[in-house]
Amino acid sequence: MKIICEIPVREGSKRVPNKNILKIKGKRVVEYTIDSALKSGVFHEVWINTNSKVIINEYKNSNLIHSDKVLIYKRPENLCSDDAKSDDFNYDFATNTQSDILVMLNPVCPLLKPESIKMAVSDFLSYKNKFDTLISCSSTKMQGFVNEFAVNFDSSEALRPSQENKSIKILNWAITIWDTRKLINRHKKKGFCVLGDNRLLFEISPTESIKISNQTDFDLVESILQNKK
Repeated sequence: MKIICEIPVREGSKRVPNKNILKIKGKRVVEYTIDSALKSGVFHEVWINTNSKVIINEYKNSNLIHSDKVLIYKRPENLCSDDAKSDDFNYDFATNTQSDILVMLNPVCPLLKPESIKMAVSDFLSYKNKFDTLISCSSTKMQGFVNEFAVNFDSSEALRPSQENKSIKILNWAITIWDTRKLINRHKKKGFCVLGDNRLLFEISPTESIKISNQTDFDLVESILQNKK
């Protein structure tokens, strides 16, 4: 069974310009994910799915971390716009590489640990006959609302201890795992694929769940990494 890793790195971003390739402690944000992917020891191949000129040039010049151990997939330009969908670039990657299990690691979750990647893959393989997709998440039992409606507690009753509430699971997409064949077939049939039909939600720690979406997120991640021994 061939298990490969895909790390998507699109050139350009609006809220935090080029957030994938910014540097923290001398390493680009994406390099933390590359490092964790390789240290997990579960992949036959690790690919960077990218149109980033910086990443491609550093890779060619062996200046990118572990350049000798990773592969570059040049993403088609029509899948590099702000409107490009995860469904489409993952389908494109899956159809142009060879794998049985495809694991996407989010480069803007640089605090993700190798041990969590290894455990996620192990869990997915254990339940492969039941689930076609694994998505990482965080969870909370704090009171939640959607459009002013309570979703995990009864707002018409006296407030109960939060531990008695139903758990809300929030997808963070730090790790996503698919049965590759089913991913491809789902996209061909439905035109979308990444959410899967039968999902296994895999909880990771709040720290690992931090995703760089804005400058505040970047500053927080930078502070954590700067102070990490």
